[in-house]
Amino acid sequence: MIRYVKWTVIEVSAGIILTGVVGTLILGIITGFSSRETVGFIVGIVAALVLFYSMGVSVESSLDTANATAAKRHTRWAYALRMLCLIAGTFVAAKLDWFNVAVALLAIFSIKVGVFFQPIIHQLFCRWFHLNDELSPDALYLPEEDEEDEGDDEDKPDRIDRWLERMYGKR
Repeated sequence: MIRYVKWTVIEVSAGIILTGVVGTLILGIITGFSSRETVGFIVGIVAALVLFYSMGVSVESSLDTANATAAKRHTRWAYALRMLCLIAGTFVAAKLDWFNVAVALLAIFSIKVGVFFQPIIHQLFCRWFHLNDELSPDALYLPEEDEEDEGDDEDKPDRIDRWLERMYGKR
């Protein structure tokens, strides 16, 4: 299992939330905090958080699958389910007419903003929370499930080789 999917989801979610706070303040000042546009933007931000969390869970569970065909099937199924929920939610929101659906759909693009700022947020989180950077050479090696640490780093396969071996049966 890749160890850093959780932190990546948290970092991108922080970017989405930051985009939501700034956008809500701007829309609230321009149109009023209880306007249909501001409420639609907040609904879109919440939808973006839910969609991105679903993507993270889907990617992690697909990578944990030992079969490449099953991983592809799971990824496609999760994507189809997300899109079905998005379409159904949009249809229901348009029928109920509680908020501006177009603004909510535009707010879902805050996922792109969160992903764009993720490297910066990652550096800040590493500094603030004293995390080891996942790009360090030590993070590339995972302990074997049944091995004790013997101290020789020369024979340990890295994560990518172990993942490829598990997925495709080769290195």
